[in-house]
Amino acid sequence: MKLAYVGHPLKNDDKQDCVVLYGSRMWRTVDCRRKFPALCELYPETPSKMPGLTHVQCGGIKDNAERKRCAKQQELYEIYKNSSRIDKCALEDSILIE
Repeated sequence: MKLAYVGHPLKNDDKQDCVVLYGSRMWRTVDCRRKFPALCELYPETPSKMPGLTHVQCGGIKDNAERKRCAKQQELYEIYKNSSRIDKCALEDSILIE
């Protein structure tokens, strides 16, 4: 066996330059001349709305700490609302880990 490319699986044969994806979301290299019954695309799930992330109004909050918390939530909401799907996933992961 030899290494195909850094980060890619080992190839058994130089003719195996194509990839198949199984329903289990696992993949492997195959001979590109091989025929398959269907060509399908995998669409990743869209990010769910982050729990507790909503548009908030901070006017009238007198407590400094509460006003800062509210402003931070407003800023995060705006960032999330204007983010791409990939960025939304990253935001969800980073916030849920904290």
